[in-house]
Amino acid sequence: MSSQPAPGDLTNTMPTKQAVAMWGLRIAIGWLFLYEGLYKLVLSGGWSAGPYLRNAQSPLAPVYQWMADTPIVLTALDFLNVWGLIAVGLGLILGVATRIAAAGGGTMLLLYYLAYPPMIGSAPSSGYGNHLLVNPNLIMLVALVGIWFQPAREFALDRLGAFAFGKFGLRRKAGVATLKPGRRQVLAALAGLPALGLFATLFEGKRRHTITLRQTGEETDGVSGASDTGEWQETPDRSESAASMPVAVMRCRSYEPAELRSSLDRAFDLTGGLRDLVSGRKVSIKINSTGKSKLCCGLPAERTYQSHPDFLAALCACLTDAGAKRIAVVESFYFSEPTEQALAEAHYDLSRIQSAGGHQVEFVNTRNRGKYRNYRQYDVPDGGLMFPAYHMHPAYADTDVFVSLAKLKQHGEAGVTCAAKNLFGITPQALYGSDAPNEDSLMSRVKILHRGTRPVPDGVPTWHVGPVPDVDNPSTYRVPRIITDLNRVRPVDLAIVDGIETIAGGAGPWEKGIHAVSPGLIIVGRNVVCTDTVCSSIMGFDAAAEHFSDPFPGENHLAHLARAGVGTNRVDRIETLGLSMREARFPFVTDVTEKTVDDGNTG
Repeated sequence: MSSQPAPGDLTNTMPTKQAVAMWGLRIAIGWLFLYEGLYKLVLSGGWSAGPYLRNAQSPLAPVYQWMADTPIVLTALDFLNVWGLIAVGLGLILGVATRIAAAGGGTMLLLYYLAYPPMIGSAPSSGYGNHLLVNPNLIMLVALVGIWFQPAREFALDRLGAFAFGKFGLRRKAGVATLKPGRRQVLAALAGLPALGLFATLFEGKRRHTITLRQTGEETDGVSGASDTGEWQETPDRSESAASMPVAVMRCRSYEPAELRSSLDRAFDLTGGLRDLVSGRKVSIKINSTGKSKLCCGLPAERTYQSHPDFLAALCACLTDAGAKRIAVVESFYFSEPTEQALAEAHYDLSRIQSAGGHQVEFVNTRNRGKYRNYRQYDVPDGGLMFPAYHMHPAYADTDVFVSLAKLKQHGEAGVTCAAKNLFGITPQALYGSDAPNEDSLMSRVKILHRGTRPVPDGVPTWHVGPVPDVDNPSTYRVPRIITDLNRVRPVDLAIVDGIETIAGGAGPWEKGIHAVSPGLIIVGRNVVCTDTVCSSIMGFDAAAEHFSDPFPGENHLAHLARAGVGTNRVDRIETLGLSMREARFPFVTDVTEKTVDDGNTG
């Protein structure tokens, strides 16, 4: 006589090794789905699938982008994605409607996979990497197919359902008795409850410690591939072989056009000239318009903490005379009006700037993706110190020569803010602002970039920091690391620092204890680290200072950049042309720690 149970027999509850293995697989995948759904619902702070869909990299990208750009469709997808993840997770863990849960989860994973298939030459959407057709989404999809065929009902509430259906004749088969489940069968069917209880306990702990976990970079979005930390690896120390290039320091005591032009021409001549650098090329100038234009120390913003329009006009004239083909003025401005209109209201004489630039100057607000359908992914060499990649406006790649036009200032988190720190403003508020994702955002980047108390939107590579210092203010290590990353993804070809009129003691009117100063200087160099090192020395600071030592309240971004080999931060290795360091020195205040006041508009 055969020992096999008759078809439909519910009496055989002896677990097999295969059933135990399938139960474990079902619990594990269900756990991931449930976590992902609850994370988006409870912890993400306003999650939307928009950026993930909009940045899709596949032949189906137009379809995903249409979904993201159609509000009613996006709203429906956000709802279905969150609650679908939760429903699939609960179904798999408890074994309720297991095959339906497996089919639903498989469908979701297929859609995730098709948005970012790991094809030859494609960039991964996260830290998954590109393994040629195979990624974790595909692996889980295959596993769910297996669960659909072998749901392991010995350890599922489905088994009790089968008994109930049999009782009411719904599963009755000829010659098979309907039996009541035994105690062992009931206990086996409830095997998912302890796993669900453990999950609930751990998730509550996660909820209570979310801020701490985000500050230490331990948070990840692990199912959809929408954002992943990747694996942080310490980069080799290249500081001894870092480039050293000359820096010109010129006296310029006013923004009078003739004096500005004369000082700039002399500085460019001393550092190799402009023609070889810009002739026949598109030049992009990143100005410094941190925060909003307002009076500071009783003076206009351009005379204290923002780029001066007359300085920009003089620079455009220099570039045009040197043969620049096109000039783009780029910045993530804090306004939603048309760029030219807003700049005119901020005292920019646009006709004068256009005339100086041979009427080939365009102004681009990079606070969102603008006219482009997608953001561009900028990967950090060596994996990055804070993020493995950044999503930003394509304008930062669509250029031949990149110029950082900055102010000579201090900073409450970076210590000094000159040409390198100026790049913090190339990150779009739409993706890194405190209300991201929001294409209309005018919020600061404090929550996501400075403090790390809000996650980046799905589809944007998330942080994967290395060793974290024991500090009360995470901005003091996050900001310097982000500055380092940004200067590596968008290298500066020409660094220009306006030290004619500025402020000491901080970066803008949102900081306490600042005061207006007039060093009367212009600093120019081809290497951003060398230029900022000379600027630091002029202010009375040592750019090679250890982390958490004056003038750096936290980590030293110039030391990070030197370690990456971008340029030396040792002033004794840099040739200074024009004024001597003794002639140029203009000591600033030393203590800017704990002076920042968040008015919602800091960079």
